[in-house]
Amino acid sequence: MTVSIQAMGVRTFQLLIAVLFISAASGQTPEKQSVERVLHVTHAETVLDFRELVEVVRLMTDIQPPATDTAKRTMTLRGTSQQIALAEWLA
Repeated sequence: MTVSIQAMGVRTFQLLIAVLFISAASGQTPEKQSVERVLHVTHAETVLDFRELVEVVRLMTDIQPPATDTAKRTMTLRGTSQQIALAEWLA
């Protein structure tokens, strides 16, 4: 009888460990994936307009300073998909 209780104790312990790992894994937030997007700004008529828009996008989305090309009126953004979506809406 002792052997079966001991075996049952080991199985219970293994099940408890498995449940703990599963609950810990399900409680973790997913890693935020970085997205890179190049936005072409067509409605900024002057370089100053373009720079102001870049600054507004950076401040409103909390994205790192984007790489910009004032001649082509493009900005390359890196951030989460939510940040990029907001940046696209703003630009």
